[in-house]
Amino acid sequence: MKIEAVAMVDSGSDFLILSKSIAEILKLELKEDEKGKMIGVGGSIPSYSTKVEVSVEYGYGHIGIVIDAKVIDSDIFPVLLGRQGFFDRFEVTINEKEQYVKIKDMGKY
Repeated sequence: MKIEAVAMVDSGSDFLILSKSIAEILKLELKEDEKGKMIGVGGSIPSYSTKVEVSVEYGYGHIGIVIDAKVIDSDIFPVLLGRQGFFDRFEVTINEKEQYVKIKDMGKY
């Protein structure tokens, strides 16, 4: 299954985070024995560990990568791209003053 989603780049997040509703659309297998808790600013929330294939479009290209992800039972933030699997794969420049994000493939993996 493939869906197109807008993702937030979040340097404060350790992982790619998906809502449970998106995981259901993607038909991701969520195993109870891989259920844990994520701790963040708002406290802790139950989460599942999984892997997701992500196609990142940037500039004139795109690249497909498999990222470890956490699925949470919340639709507050549908997709967050965190450090593991994203920031360590791309050079990410966030320019607050000019209001843009630049992503450059570092060719790892």
